[in-house]
Amino acid sequence: MRRLLFLPILLALSAPALAQSMAPSTDDTPSAGAPGGDEPGQMQQDHRAAEQARLQAMEQKFVAATPHQDGEMTLAAAQSAHMGMLVNHFSAIDTQNRGYVTFNQVRAFMLLRKAHHMEAEARQLQNQ
Repeated sequence: MRRLLFLPILLALSAPALAQSMAPSTDDTPSAGAPGGDEPGQMQQDHRAAEQARLQAMEQKFVAATPHQDGEMTLAAAQSAHMGMLVNHFSAIDTQNRGYVTFNQVRAFMLLRKAHHMEAEARQLQNQ
């Protein structure tokens, strides 16, 4: 009988501590454990900022490699700039057959390719 009473009392005493530990933090300082804090929201913001910086650097490199720095990359310019992925997939990226591609077209191709790989991985996981 004592054991049956102990469990509800233990749960009642631990509930406030559990609720507090699960409540969203209002403290903006990162925790000592991980860079940028271990808050999911902070990690997402850090990831987005890093991704944005990476995309800007890629776009700057792309535009600088175009013949007239106009953002229109021809196959010859991609070959001269040693952009292997772009050279190998140029015809698939140039869906409008204009003879050049823009950075947005390259990004769209990369996103579609990533989505295709993620779908294939999801199907594989479902079949396990």
